[in-house]
Amino acid sequence: MDLANWLSDARRDGLPGHVASRDDEPATVIPTADVAATFAISDRARALLAASTGAVRWVSIEPERNIAIGSTPFGPFFAGGAQPTLTVPVDDRGVAADYTAEPGVLTVVVGRELHRDEAAMAAAATIASRAEAIVVDMGFARPELVDVATFGASRLVGQALIELTESVR
Repeated sequence: MDLANWLSDARRDGLPGHVASRDDEPATVIPTADVAATFAISDRARALLAASTGAVRWVSIEPERNIAIGSTPFGPFFAGGAQPTLTVPVDDRGVAADYTAEPGVLTVVVGRELHRDEAAMAAAATIASRAEAIVVDMGFARPELVDVATFGASRLVGQALIELTESVR
């Protein structure tokens, strides 16, 4: 059986670990709660999430582009996902110094493989020093350097991160 027929059968019949879906609904392979359970979350992040009033501002630290990835939305910033109130571009990490916190609003600073980019880590630290903020590293993270390490930046991981900010309270 060729791959196209196999996929067609899988969508129609459902396979273990696969939920068949209608054309207008994406299939869910793994529940987001199970994905979030794999995150490394610091005690500090848990406390900030638990104390949050529910208002969240998202900050995107743009990752360095490379030949494999290029410029793509990552993590929670997929179409219909979280909308960043600030994007810290690769060529101007200094805009992080302009970030103004809102009292009572949790800031979620999201980057990918921050430990590989000193300027990105500095930008995240600058924002975190000015706000009630958690720093999230998506990708091959060094959990000891951030508040949340997701170990991936797919849409599913991004959705799990969004739901984590909504459900820990």
